[in-house]
Amino acid sequence: MDLELFESTDWWKSISKQELETFFDKSLCRYDTPWAKDTKSWGSDDGDRIELTVEDETVQDVVIRIDLRNLNLELRSPLVLLAQSEDSLS
Repeated sequence: MDLELFESTDWWKSISKQELETFFDKSLCRYDTPWAKDTKSWGSDDGDRIELTVEDETVQDVVIRIDLRNLNLELRSPLVLLAQSEDSLS
């Protein structure tokens, strides 16, 4: 996929901030990110981590980092479902 197309696509338009937060709360523990007021984080700095950036109640970005040194199979399946369909959030 072309970088311009990738960056111009609204990947999260059909999923609300609340749906993602609920889904991520079930996957990993939340932790504070005081350096980024619009970003919430789950997981840890030295392991699996999810970051959700929201501006004006609109999801701007989701970053998911999987720590392959210690593969968490319980995290992998829900993330695959999320990538396949937003219907998996319900």
